[in-house]
Amino acid sequence: MPTIARILHVNYRTVWRWFEKFGIPRRTLSDAISLALSSIYNRPYDPSKDENTVIELNALYHTDFTCLYRNRKVRIHSGTSRIGQIQFFNKIITSHNLMPVRCAPTWSKTINYQWLIYTHLDETFKGVFEKDKIRYLESLKDDREALLLYFTRVVECDGWIEIVAPSSALCRKRICAYIGFAQKDHQYVQRLAEIISETFNVPVTVRYYKKDLTKLYLPMIDERVKDLLYKMPMVHPERNLKRDLALRCAGEVATEDLLREINNARSVIRQLRDLTVELARERHLLDMRKRAMAADKLVEEVLRRYAERYNDYYYIERYYRI
Repeated sequence: MPTIARILHVNYRTVWRWFEKFGIPRRTLSDAISLALSSIYNRPYDPSKDENTVIELNALYHTDFTCLYRNRKVRIHSGTSRIGQIQFFNKIITSHNLMPVRCAPTWSKTINYQWLIYTHLDETFKGVFEKDKIRYLESLKDDREALLLYFTRVVECDGWIEIVAPSSALCRKRICAYIGFAQKDHQYVQRLAEIISETFNVPVTVRYYKKDLTKLYLPMIDERVKDLLYKMPMVHPERNLKRDLALRCAGEVATEDLLREINNARSVIRQLRDLTVELARERHLLDMRKRAMAADKLVEEVLRRYAERYNDYYYIERYYRI
């Protein structure tokens, strides 16, 4: 009504009275919000072009991201305190020409400060998310490239590449490394391990822990695992950093230089996480309407602070690429 009033150069109460007199129905607040969101451009789902998009979105959905269907949009979101995870999500979304990722600082007693990262997809994407994770795995097992893409995103989103190094080079022990993933859904982890082992002919170990947590491991003492890791199309900057180190260091004697490089990489990841949390704490103090920011701006600000505070441009230029 205020818009109509401005166009007619009258008070909005006048418009209201005429609506009442002639019985003209008015939109509810929820309808207005829904219409406003629907007017924002969202690329519709295209089955002929979005095969990889569907694979990557399902990998996120099956691990650390949540999907909500409302206001004629599909919202996909997650919480994180790591700048690498924010950049990872942003790269996936922007590479498929979807809506830009937004980040809002959040706080709670359990997680302290972190970022809620989210984007909205067109309502035509509603049907691409498969709730039955095992059925989705079965649909991918005959397509090696699709399965490799899915497994890569699963590891990047909610898994890890671990480098196990002795505390000292004096013991002359060798450096170990492995790819890992864990979840409480035992059947899903077990079936994922079986399909990866059968399809790529690599050794996969599954272990069960307390609180119903199930983990799978791919030890890099086997050259087949190294070859698989090399072929994984990673975009997560921190996983790329760990992959580079794992491929070069796994099986090597732990020299002082290698141990120093591994520790430096761990330190960089930890410092970037601390800066990401620091920025979330600062933005959380702003007015609620000014807290959120674009993912690109958030990544740029954290990396700028890192470069200025630690005077270190090597890791930023190589792995994070401002």
